[in-house]
This record gives sequence, C-alpha cells and structure tokens, in this order.
Amino acid sequence: MDKLVKVSQQLQEALFKLFGKEFAHTLINEPENTKFPLVSNNTENINLAIIIASNSDIEKFYSFLELSTIDWRDTLVSAGLADENWLDVLKKYGFNIPR
Repeated sequence: MDKLVKVSQQLQEALFKLFGKEFAHTLINEPENTKFPLVSNNTENINLAIIIASNSDIEKFYSFLELSTIDWRDTLVSAGLADENWLDVLKKYGFNIPR
C-alpha cells in the first residue's frame, strides 16, 4: 500500500532552515503530494532522509524525492539512516524522532 504523507512541523522547519524561505514554501508541498511504495507508517524518516541526502541542493532534493517513490531504502542509505545508529544520525542533524 502506498501512503500519502503529511508534512510535520519538524519537516517544515528543516526545509526553511536548509533551503530558505524562497524555496521552502514550494518544497513543503512536495512530500505531501508524494506516495512512497510499501510504507504503512513512519514516512517521517523517509522525508528527513530526503532532506539530509539533498544537502541543501534543490536538484538533489527532487532526485532523492523521485528515487524514494521507486525505492526509499536507497534514500535512507544515502542519508546514513539505514543502520542501527539512525537515531544518532538524525540527532546529529538536529532532528528529533520520538520513540
């Protein structure tokens, strides 16, 4: 089942911080309008992985967003979120995921 995602406050803040006001308003709608295959929950990690892997580069953001609609696991790997230390990686970038 594909799940349409809702953008959290944390994602919105990250987009403004990394891409600036000029682009953040546009980018906020992208994850909301994207379906990730085989995800029943926890799309937050995929969205954060897209943001981290893009490294404030809009072209990379769209590339990783597109990649995630095919196989989001590759995006997790690119962002360093595919291993057991994924929470530590998120914290390093200033993100907080409640458990």
